[in-house]
Amino acid sequence: MHNHRAGAVLHSTAAGPKTPAKEVPVSKATDQQTTTAWSFDDAFRYLIRAREKRDGVALYELEHTGVLPGRLPVKAEHYLNGEFQGAGEVKPSFWRDHLGLEIVDGRAQVVARRALEPGEYRYTVSERDVRQLWPVSEVSTETTAGVESPARRRGPVLKHDWHAIDGEIALRCHDKSRQISVPKNESKLAGDMLQWCVDAGRPQPADSEMREAVKAICAALRKQI
Repeated sequence: MHNHRAGAVLHSTAAGPKTPAKEVPVSKATDQQTTTAWSFDDAFRYLIRAREKRDGVALYELEHTGVLPGRLPVKAEHYLNGEFQGAGEVKPSFWRDHLGLEIVDGRAQVVARRALEPGEYRYTVSERDVRQLWPVSEVSTETTAGVESPARRRGPVLKHDWHAIDGEIALRCHDKSRQISVPKNESKLAGDMLQWCVDAGRPQPADSEMREAVKAICAALRKQI
């Protein structure tokens, strides 16, 4: 659930009159969901486990391969003071201008880029749509029997914050208009990322690890061009 403070978001499906919205970013809800609703974190972890994606690549693909082209419909529910206000499907054009995906405390979350109508919002996607867009990798041990909302990964705490590093690499592979613009010199990008770690007060990975991360994310982004 996310708190937002201004601007209109939903066509209400609740009974009773409502003041007309200044903006209508969400189309009216139509068919009732017939498949399991996943949070974006569920879908994010599915891509990591079943498709063996790096964190930054998984987050990028959810938004730029799924949501923005309209291939992965997003449902939103709006609550105000704990009371249901309405539900509908988020339009890709509204998402592009107002919303985005980020990794917050190790979880994929929808964040507001611009102010929205006051209240709380719950965003979900269809498990079926996610699986159709990204079928299970043949080399993955993930089964097709269903993915539970994954708990935090077991094992030792990672020395490096690869969530943040992968996200910053992906960010640097876009221009100011948020279009893909992968640098030709990956070695320079890896060096810039090592310096970014220093400037941000983060432990530096080995040069080879950073080059590997840059190479993987750049390769994935080039496929989208």
